[in-house]
Amino acid sequence: MASPTLQSRQGAEVLAAIRGRSEMGLGWNGSIINGVVDALLSPVQDWLSQHPRIVWLLVNPGWLLVALVIALFLLSGLLRAMSSLTEKLWLGLLKLPIRLVQWIWQGSLFLLRRSAAGTQSNLAQSSLMRPSEPSPDRLTEVLDRLEMLRREQDELIQEMKSLLDDGRQKQS
Repeated sequence: MASPTLQSRQGAEVLAAIRGRSEMGLGWNGSIINGVVDALLSPVQDWLSQHPRIVWLLVNPGWLLVALVIALFLLSGLLRAMSSLTEKLWLGLLKLPIRLVQWIWQGSLFLLRRSAAGTQSNLAQSSLMRPSEPSPDRLTEVLDRLEMLRREQDELIQEMKSLLDDGRQKQS
């Protein structure tokens, strides 16, 4: 990279070239035009003296072109990301009323099912409190089954006692 004095000199040359072109384009060397050009170019010249790398880019147009292409790619990516974000935002805002109605609908259906299930369970409990007359066949089936389960329980208790007695005899 060139020295700062060389860069500032190159920056001055760039500004002089701009000033010369503006004067050549008008073909008029009036003091008003020079004053306006100086007023417009002096902040640019101050800024360029504070940023020597920009001056270097202006003096080397190949690198300026590369920097501009990179900046354009970055800018296009930024714009693409912004457009995607705004698209998602608008779609979300447009879907919001539909989701709200859907949520309210599902909530009301849930409450209706819950209240219907509550009334059905109340009906079932009330029918258990005052049972109807059972059929005699069903009563005999239940009693037979209970008797069979009692016998099986007695057999299992007897087997458990024998296993415990065998375990005590082996320990002694």
